[in-house]
Amino acid sequence: MGIFWRIALPMSRGPLITIGLTTTVWAWKDFLWPLLVGRGEQNRLVTVALGVFRQQSPNTQPDWTGLMAASTLSVIPVLVLLIFVGKRLVQSLNFTGSK
Repeated sequence: MGIFWRIALPMSRGPLITIGLTTTVWAWKDFLWPLLVGRGEQNRLVTVALGVFRQQSPNTQPDWTGLMAASTLSVIPVLVLLIFVGKRLVQSLNFTGSK
């Protein structure tokens, strides 16, 4: 176990961060599963709430300004995560040797 914690884990930190970041982004933008599972208003995720917001417009057209503002706010957590983990992501991709 000592070899794993001192040698293997530090060497695989970049790929683990890359996998974690891509999994987080994939789960953040998921729509179908949260739509099926979360039926109540308290259980809605951001993507489902944006879809419901688009459909609940009193006019014939959706409120595009409110929808774009909400979409921008929903992207901010992923951007913050990418800013903090982006350097490790680039280092991991450079370590693989692919161009």
